[in-house]
Amino acid sequence: RHDDQVGKFDWRQQYVGKLKFAFLEASPTSKKLIVATEENVVAALNSRSGEILWRHVDKGTPEGAVDAMLIHGQDAITVSNGGRILRSWETNIGGLNWEVLMDAGSFQMASLVGVQDAVKYVAILKKSSLLLHYLSNGYQKWTEHLPESEMVQYQLVYSHGTGVVHVVGISPQSHLSILTFSIEDGEMTRQIRVAAPWLRNLAGTCNIVEEAKLVCVNPATQSLYTLSLEVEEEMKEVPLQSLGLEFADISEARILSSQPNPARAPRPQFYLRLSPTHFALLQYRHGVMSLLRNFPQASLVTFATTGEKTVTAVLACKGEGEGFSCPAQSYTVNLYLAETGQRLLDTLITFTLEKSSIRPEQLFIQVFLKKDDSVGYRALVQTEDHLLLFLQQPGKIWWTREESLAEVVSLEMVDLPLTGAQAELEGEFGKKAGKERRGRKRRGENDVLPRWLEADACKVSLAFIACCSVLLK
Repeated sequence: RHDDQVGKFDWRQQYVGKLKFAFLEASPTSKKLIVATEENVVAALNSRSGEILWRHVDKGTPEGAVDAMLIHGQDAITVSNGGRILRSWETNIGGLNWEVLMDAGSFQMASLVGVQDAVKYVAILKKSSLLLHYLSNGYQKWTEHLPESEMVQYQLVYSHGTGVVHVVGISPQSHLSILTFSIEDGEMTRQIRVAAPWLRNLAGTCNIVEEAKLVCVNPATQSLYTLSLEVEEEMKEVPLQSLGLEFADISEARILSSQPNPARAPRPQFYLRLSPTHFALLQYRHGVMSLLRNFPQASLVTFATTGEKTVTAVLACKGEGEGFSCPAQSYTVNLYLAETGQRLLDTLITFTLEKSSIRPEQLFIQVFLKKDDSVGYRALVQTEDHLLLFLQQPGKIWWTREESLAEVVSLEMVDLPLTGAQAELEGEFGKKAGKERRGRKRRGENDVLPRWLEADACKVSLAFIACCSVLLK
């Protein structure tokens, strides 16, 4: 065996698939990141090398799909099978802490619940019920039926350490229903109905910021609407024009917020996505909405927190790019302080994608405090073809993973053509006998592969490229 042949034949390769969820520990010495994928895999990757530390593969059917993943300390909480299975994993070794089978019901959302700065529970919201389970052992604390579930679509559950859990539902183009439950015994302490005839859906359109403030975007009127979940009031309108934002079409507008600690209120800062390449960093504090920074050429954004500092990362095309296009395929990632929108110095990462038609699709960052109290970070980028790149400043690629190979379902064997020089070389190998001859022959054949692929790549199916891989199943 030769070092440059590792992974090319008679080797076992493992994959995890396209990421659905990813969590990177906020520590400069961290050596793992936790992921859940569309291939029904829960795994930990070595952040230094990209190698799989541990991996659990569920059924390759919708029953094994991971619907949600939450991280607290060394525990990873997953919901799968449409809300039927709740599991807790020990992230260091991948052991199963506990598993709970829940009643059938259309799963909507999962959220960690804290009391007095301590995260103790996980709330599971289904179409017609709210369940609260202990984080330590999975035991159910209580379950409560949600009123009018035939007409109201309950889609959002939220808490911030005040002893109650809020559930928000919508009757499309009619009103919002806000329910408040006591964490102690599950008693419903408040039920509010607020008119919202323009609202069709909560997912993406609305989110929670600051202390129990619901913020929604209305593309038709090009306005934001705010509402407190804790008092009965009408929604207040904030025209985007009053914030200095004007856009011809915001039909794809979305809201992205951040709640670093489930036992505390979310950040008052949030992103309004005006289009797939235009984001605005806004702040809603003490009833006042303000624009912190406008990003008219951003492709991806995300929040991350280390200690008491929350930052936001912005991925954008380097140079002149219009819409989705980025001619040079060169991208930058910069950090900004979430509280002010100020760009942090010496946080630039630059990288280039080799394939001209592929764009970054997801961005995750790992932030940490350096010895001088400045913020350092690493970035995980997933592209449209499921390539993973783990980046460090100023643009060093630590490792990559070709996760598209996890989706191969068949393979085809083909004969590789040999050039005259290669055939002559093979003839020389044929003069020798024994293991040495077979080893060199195999090495010679394999060395042809890169040259042949470059000369006539269109003749090779993707299935063959993956013939050496081990499928997830």
